[in-house]
Amino acid sequence: EQTRKLRQDAEKMKKLAKKLLQQKNKCEAQMKSMESEHAKTSAELQQANGVRQDLEKLVEKKNETIVSLQQKIAHKDEAAVLQTSTSQQILQELNEKCAHYEAQLKQAATEKQALQDTNQSLLQQMQQLEETQTTSAQ
Repeated sequence: EQTRKLRQDAEKMKKLAKKLLQQKNKCEAQMKSMESEHAKTSAELQQANGVRQDLEKLVEKKNETIVSLQQKIAHKDEAAVLQTSTSQQILQELNEKCAHYEAQLKQAATEKQALQDTNQSLLQQMQQLEETQTTSAQ
């Protein structure tokens, strides 16, 4: 009788061990998936940062060009007054480009924040999964 009960207990423990192993494998697969998503998100974040930096450089260059044009306009003689309208058109075009670049910069900042939020969420999920694995292992 006792041997039969021990065999039943051993069988139950085998089934429980099998379930725990399946849970562990499932958790490890989820962790790998999350790590992959984390790596992808990090790469996208780096790319967004690169775009933002490029846009900041373009805005800075535009501002320098505007200052340079304004200085040239200020020092032109009367003949240059006729060319002022052309310079103003260039300045207007640069301002329009600047507005476009600034909009892209804002969009990049928004995307960067969204990626950071996703990244943080993935990190929290990974921590929760690790805690679940630790609890399951115990």
